[in-house]
Amino acid sequence: MPAILALAVLLCTTAAPGTLRAADKWLRLSSENFDMFSCSSERESTDMLVQLEQFRATFFKVFQTKSLYVQRPLIFVFDNERQYKPYMPLTKEGKTKDIGGLHMPSPLVSRFSVLNKHADDGLSTLYHEYTHALLKAGYGSGIPLWFNEGTAVALSTFNVFDDDVTLGKKHMNYLGLMRNTPLIPAETFLSVDYNSPYYNEEYKIGIFYGQSWLLMHRLLCSPKDAAPPGLTLSNLHKYLRLSADPATPKDDALRQSFGLDYKGLDDALRNYLRSNFTTLRRNVVLAKPIRDKITCRPVTEAERDLELAALQFRSRFRQIETAAAPPQFLQAAEQRPQDPRPCELLAEWAYFTGNRAQAAEYCRKAIDLGSTNPEVYIYYLRELLWGSPQEYVLRADLCADYRAKVDRAMELAPDNMAAIEMLAWIEANSEEPRASMLNKIYEALPNMRDERERTLYSVAVLLWRHKDYEKAEAALNSLLNIPGLSAAMKSSVQTLLRRIAQETGKAPPKSSAPSKAKAKGKGKAK
Repeated sequence: MPAILALAVLLCTTAAPGTLRAADKWLRLSSENFDMFSCSSERESTDMLVQLEQFRATFFKVFQTKSLYVQRPLIFVFDNERQYKPYMPLTKEGKTKDIGGLHMPSPLVSRFSVLNKHADDGLSTLYHEYTHALLKAGYGSGIPLWFNEGTAVALSTFNVFDDDVTLGKKHMNYLGLMRNTPLIPAETFLSVDYNSPYYNEEYKIGIFYGQSWLLMHRLLCSPKDAAPPGLTLSNLHKYLRLSADPATPKDDALRQSFGLDYKGLDDALRNYLRSNFTTLRRNVVLAKPIRDKITCRPVTEAERDLELAALQFRSRFRQIETAAAPPQFLQAAEQRPQDPRPCELLAEWAYFTGNRAQAAEYCRKAIDLGSTNPEVYIYYLRELLWGSPQEYVLRADLCADYRAKVDRAMELAPDNMAAIEMLAWIEANSEEPRASMLNKIYEALPNMRDERERTLYSVAVLLWRHKDYEKAEAALNSLLNIPGLSAAMKSSVQTLLRRIAQETGKAPPKSSAPSKAKAKGKGKAK
């Protein structure tokens, strides 16, 4: 017995330090579009990054949209519940929510946390949320809610086996719900928005998500000869274009794109619900070229502690005291005065606690220290520029400063439409616009979604300032023809059209009175 007890003591004393070392051994991995902190093995972590890159490539293959910039997510992978528990979100009662994965959006860096033993669930959450980011980049934020959520649910079942990837796995929970609950009538379903009971009430949101998945599964995975023949992915793009125009009734958009009325869509979905869902959408995305580009290095203790403190702040900031900055952020800023990362995290803290001006100041400090995060530059410029009037010429020193920052943002993320949007504003208000940058703006316009209105208006201002009145008017009239143009932008367009009319001696356009809101300005009057 003494020998057995001695052996037991020996095993305990040798196992505990090993467990601690495994918990402390974090890796930093990077692929072309993702960053990861992981305390799992290098092989498992690399496999996850490969799958994420294959998922991203599959999205662009399926929807045939240009591969534009999407914010790089930062993914944290935990090996067990003990490691993950301090970073799980809290309930109102202060208890941890036992989840396999969590998404934490931010204007500076989007974070995900994944528990390795539940990696399938965690990756499914990541696929779902990352799909929303891809859709926003490719289609803009004004897409129908059923398309946004249905695509995210459909793509969350993404599966990989080496180079072969598949979409279309059955979603058994939603199938069971829909087979026991009446479907939402098509006329109501297509009009559901963020204020609808079907998106906000507990007993209605499930059927909306399920029906959204059902329609997207039909569009993505049904055989080419399936009836009705008009329900295809190519016709979906036509529907999105037509339904975005407020002047086009929803039933007309449905009929012109899919060749169906509301009853026809109702019947098609009911028939599809009775099918066996055996058809998968398959693609090939080679894993080796992705794997070869992935880098991996050990994480220092200081880096680990700082990033985990940031993760805990983001996962729990609604439940914990956030009036004061996390001490790890302040300590890191003091100990590493040449490192931009603590300033970036302090900027996030200020943003989420409601102090946007302080967030911009921390972003400026991070930029001065050489930040390599393009979102830091974009946030800083956005806070500076938006709200400034377009009839001012920037002082030379301000123009040089703004240009240096927007140029660096585009160097870090060449396809970042938000950076190009701000570039257009800066060039429109500069003494001498740069021809090379104007070419970039014109080339980007067809790919722009949410940024198109402001960029096109900046182009019109630029043309007006250089007395190219005909082209300026054409740009402004193009703006007025954009479906759903905001009232504020319409007012700005009409104001500039009246100025052009005054300077050219033409009759002023008929319009409502311009907004009397007074904008703050920087620079000297033209």
